[in-house]
Amino acid sequence: MKPKYILFFSLFVAINSCGDFYWRDYDGSIPSDAIPAENNSKGLSYIGQAYIHNYGLFLGKIIPGNLEISVPCYGVKKINVIIKILCAADKSKYYWISTNRARYRDDTFDKCPVLGGYDQKAKINRKLGTLHVGRTRIEGNVIIGNIAAYDPIHPFFYYPLNDTEIRASEYDVLIYSDNSVLPQ
Repeated sequence: MKPKYILFFSLFVAINSCGDFYWRDYDGSIPSDAIPAENNSKGLSYIGQAYIHNYGLFLGKIIPGNLEISVPCYGVKKINVIIKILCAADKSKYYWISTNRARYRDDTFDKCPVLGGYDQKAKINRKLGTLHVGRTRIEGNVIIGNIAAYDPIHPFFYYPLNDTEIRASEYDVLIYSDNSVLPQ
Protein backbone atom coordinates (compact mmCIF):
# COMPACT_ATOMS: atom_id res chain seq x y z
CA MET A 1 0.00 0.00 0.00
CA LYS A 2 2.81 2.49 0.77
CA PRO A 3 4.19 2.53 -2.81
CA LYS A 4 0.91 4.07 -4.04
CA TYR A 5 1.38 7.00 -1.64
CA ILE A 6 4.99 7.44 -2.70
CA LEU A 7 3.98 7.46 -6.36
CA PHE A 8 1.27 10.05 -5.66
CA PHE A 9 3.61 12.36 -3.77
CA SER A 10 6.38 11.95 -6.36
CA LEU A 11 3.92 12.82 -9.11
CA PHE A 12 2.73 15.86 -7.12
CA VAL A 13 6.29 17.11 -6.79
CA ALA A 14 7.03 16.50 -10.48
CA ILE A 15 3.82 18.12 -11.76
CA ASN A 16 3.82 21.15 -9.45
CA SER A 17 7.36 22.33 -10.04
CA CYS A 18 9.63 23.86 -12.61
CA GLY A 19 13.05 22.73 -13.63
CA ASP A 20 14.55 19.61 -15.05
CA PHE A 21 15.41 17.95 -11.74
CA TYR A 22 14.52 14.46 -10.62
CA TRP A 23 14.89 12.32 -7.51
CA ARG A 24 16.99 9.14 -7.59
CA ASP A 25 16.98 6.35 -5.02
CA TYR A 26 19.82 6.91 -2.57
CA ASP A 27 21.88 3.83 -1.66
CA GLY A 28 24.89 5.44 0.01
CA SER A 29 26.71 6.40 -3.15
CA ILE A 30 26.42 9.83 -4.77
CA PRO A 31 25.37 9.83 -8.44
CA SER A 32 27.38 12.09 -10.75
CA ASP A 33 24.25 14.15 -11.53
CA ALA A 34 23.42 14.89 -7.85
CA ILE A 35 23.00 18.58 -7.00
CA PRO A 36 25.35 19.47 -4.11
CA ALA A 37 24.11 21.52 -1.17
CA GLU A 38 27.61 22.90 -0.50
CA ASN A 39 30.84 22.00 1.23
CA ASN A 40 30.69 21.09 4.88
CA SER A 41 33.58 20.74 7.27
CA LYS A 42 33.68 17.07 6.18
CA GLY A 43 33.19 17.59 2.42
CA LEU A 44 30.22 17.99 0.11
CA SER A 45 26.70 17.32 1.29
CA TYR A 46 23.61 16.77 -0.84
CA ILE A 47 19.85 17.30 -0.80
CA GLY A 48 17.81 14.34 0.37
CA GLN A 49 14.11 13.63 0.40
CA ALA A 50 12.38 11.13 2.69
CA TYR A 51 8.85 9.80 2.66
CA ILE A 52 7.14 9.69 6.06
CA HIS A 53 3.87 7.76 6.13
CA ASN A 54 0.84 9.97 6.86
CA TYR A 55 3.00 13.11 6.73
CA GLY A 56 4.46 13.43 3.22
CA LEU A 57 7.86 14.14 1.66
CA PHE A 58 10.42 16.03 3.74
CA LEU A 59 13.95 17.28 3.13
CA GLY A 60 17.26 16.63 4.86
CA LYS A 61 21.00 16.60 4.31
CA ILE A 62 22.69 13.60 2.73
CA ILE A 63 26.26 12.93 3.76
CA PRO A 64 27.99 10.54 1.32
CA GLY A 65 28.07 6.99 2.66
CA ASN A 66 25.57 7.68 5.44
CA LEU A 67 22.34 5.73 4.89
CA GLU A 68 20.26 7.75 7.35
CA ILE A 69 18.99 11.32 7.14
CA SER A 70 17.32 13.51 9.71
CA VAL A 71 14.34 15.53 8.54
CA PRO A 72 12.18 18.16 10.24
CA CYS A 73 8.67 16.72 10.42
CA TYR A 74 6.77 17.77 13.55
CA GLY A 75 9.95 17.05 15.46
CA VAL A 76 13.01 15.34 13.98
CA LYS A 77 12.55 12.01 12.26
CA LYS A 78 15.55 9.82 11.39
CA ILE A 79 14.90 7.93 8.18
CA ASN A 80 16.87 5.05 6.67
CA VAL A 81 14.40 3.77 4.05
CA ILE A 82 12.82 5.39 0.98
CA ILE A 83 15.45 8.13 0.69
CA LYS A 84 15.91 10.03 -2.57
CA ILE A 85 18.69 12.37 -3.71
CA LEU A 86 18.09 15.48 -5.83
CA CYS A 87 19.66 15.26 -9.30
CA ALA A 88 19.64 17.16 -12.58
CA ALA A 89 21.11 16.68 -16.03
CA ASP A 90 22.47 20.24 -15.93
CA LYS A 91 23.41 21.22 -12.36
CA SER A 92 24.59 24.64 -13.56
CA LYS A 93 20.93 25.73 -13.84
CA TYR A 94 20.56 25.70 -10.04
CA TYR A 95 21.71 28.35 -7.60
CA TRP A 96 20.98 29.55 -4.06
CA ILE A 97 19.68 32.95 -2.98
CA SER A 98 19.62 34.29 0.56
CA THR A 99 16.25 35.43 1.82
CA ASN A 100 14.09 35.57 4.92
CA ARG A 101 10.45 34.97 5.77
CA ALA A 102 9.55 38.66 5.30
CA ARG A 103 11.18 38.96 1.85
CA TYR A 104 10.58 35.41 0.60
CA ARG A 105 7.61 36.19 -1.67
CA ASP A 106 9.32 39.24 -3.22
CA ASP A 107 12.69 37.49 -3.58
CA THR A 108 11.14 34.49 -5.36
CA PHE A 109 8.32 36.25 -7.25
CA ASP A 110 9.94 36.08 -10.70
CA LYS A 111 12.04 32.99 -9.97
CA CYS A 112 11.48 29.29 -9.74
CA PRO A 113 12.14 27.87 -6.25
CA VAL A 114 12.76 24.13 -6.34
CA LEU A 115 9.83 22.13 -4.99
CA GLY A 116 11.27 19.50 -2.71
CA GLY A 117 8.39 18.02 -0.81
CA TYR A 118 4.88 18.10 0.48
CA ASP A 119 3.52 18.33 4.03
CA GLN A 120 0.10 16.73 3.97
CA LYS A 121 -0.63 17.78 7.57
CA ALA A 122 -0.14 21.52 6.97
CA LYS A 123 -3.33 23.40 6.25
CA ILE A 124 -3.24 27.17 5.81
CA ASN A 125 -6.25 28.77 4.14
CA ARG A 126 -7.22 25.33 2.80
CA LYS A 127 -3.83 24.99 1.08
CA LEU A 128 -1.85 21.86 1.69
CA GLY A 129 1.85 22.05 2.28
CA THR A 130 4.23 22.78 -0.57
CA LEU A 131 7.83 22.61 0.68
CA HIS A 132 10.71 24.29 -1.14
CA VAL A 133 14.36 23.27 -0.77
CA GLY A 134 16.15 25.41 1.80
CA ARG A 135 19.46 25.50 3.62
CA THR A 136 21.27 27.30 6.39
CA ARG A 137 24.78 27.20 7.82
CA ILE A 138 25.58 26.38 11.45
CA GLU A 139 29.19 26.32 12.68
CA GLY A 140 30.59 25.72 9.19
CA ASN A 141 28.09 23.03 8.25
CA VAL A 142 25.31 23.28 5.72
CA ILE A 143 21.94 22.00 6.90
CA ILE A 144 19.12 21.19 4.48
CA GLY A 145 15.48 21.55 5.41
CA ASN A 146 11.97 22.60 4.41
CA ILE A 147 10.74 26.06 3.51
CA ALA A 148 7.03 26.21 4.35
CA ALA A 149 6.15 27.79 0.99
CA TYR A 150 2.45 27.01 1.54
CA ASP A 151 2.27 29.70 4.24
CA PRO A 152 1.54 33.04 2.52
CA ILE A 153 2.49 35.12 5.58
CA HIS A 154 5.18 33.17 7.44
CA PRO A 155 7.25 30.96 5.10
CA PHE A 156 9.64 29.82 7.84
CA PHE A 157 12.52 27.42 7.27
CA TYR A 158 12.53 24.23 9.35
CA TYR A 159 15.63 22.12 9.87
CA PRO A 160 16.98 19.44 12.21
CA LEU A 161 19.75 20.29 14.69
CA ASN A 162 20.85 17.98 17.51
CA ASP A 163 17.58 15.99 17.35
CA THR A 164 15.51 19.17 17.63
CA GLU A 165 13.42 20.80 14.91
CA ILE A 166 14.45 24.45 14.57
CA ARG A 167 12.39 27.21 12.94
CA ALA A 168 14.42 29.98 11.28
CA SER A 169 13.51 33.28 9.66
CA GLU A 170 16.67 33.62 7.53
CA TYR A 171 17.80 31.00 5.04
CA ASP A 172 18.77 30.22 1.44
CA VAL A 173 16.38 28.86 -1.16
CA LEU A 174 17.38 26.70 -4.15
CA ILE A 175 16.36 28.30 -7.45
CA TYR A 176 16.13 26.86 -10.95
CA SER A 177 16.86 29.03 -13.97
CA ASP A 178 16.86 28.01 -17.59
CA ASN A 179 18.55 31.29 -18.58
CA SER A 180 21.98 31.01 -20.08
CA VAL A 181 23.30 33.67 -17.67
CA LEU A 182 22.70 33.00 -13.97
CA PRO A 183 23.03 35.62 -11.24
CA GLN A 184 26.29 35.54 -9.29
